[in-house]
Amino acid sequence: IDCHSESGPVCELDYQSSTQRQEDVHKLITKVLELSPSINKIWLIGTSMGTMSSAFMPQHDKTLYAGVIHTATLTETKKWYPQLRQFNYSATPTPQLFIHHAEDPCLLTQYRKIKKIASRDKIPLITVFGGGGFKGEACNAFTQHGFRGMEVPVMREIQKIIGTGKPSKFEIFLARLQYLKRI
Repeated sequence: IDCHSESGPVCELDYQSSTQRQEDVHKLITKVLELSPSINKIWLIGTSMGTMSSAFMPQHDKTLYAGVIHTATLTETKKWYPQLRQFNYSATPTPQLFIHHAEDPCLLTQYRKIKKIASRDKIPLITVFGGGGFKGEACNAFTQHGFRGMEVPVMREIQKIIGTGKPSKFEIFLARLQYLKRI
C-alpha cells in the first residue's frame, strides 16, 4: 500500500514508522474486509523501503496481522534510517520472517547485516541464491535486490508461508551450479 496522497511524491520515513500509518492502513483493511468477508487472515509484506512500514506496523497493532514477511530488508541505520537503530523485530508477538538475497548489492539492505539482525531477534531468514539478467542500479528491482531471475521461486515460497504460517525452506536456489562456479 502506498502512502496517502498528502505525503507527496515520497513516503516519509517518519510517517512509515508512525501509528498514523498503521491507522491509515487499518482503515483500508477494514473496507476490504467489508467488501470481502471471506478473508480471514491479513499478512503484511514489505520490500526494501517498505520494510520500514512492515517493521513498525505490527508493533502499533499487535493483533491484526497473521504474519509479516520482510524482503530485501533495510539494514543501514547509521546514516539513513535512524528509526531502525536498536529496533527489535521480536518485540511483537506477530510471527515474522526475512527473505533476502545473499548477493544483494544495495548498500542499504546488506545481507551480512540482516543475518545478524535475524540471529539477534530470533527471526527466521530465508536466503536466496542465484538469478540472472541483472541490470541497473544496485537498489532497484532488476538486481539481486529485487530477486531478478528468482521471482517465481520466491513468490512460491511466500505463497506456502501464507498458507501454512511457516517457511518450508530456508534457502532458495536456482541454477546452483552456475552460482557455485562464480564463487
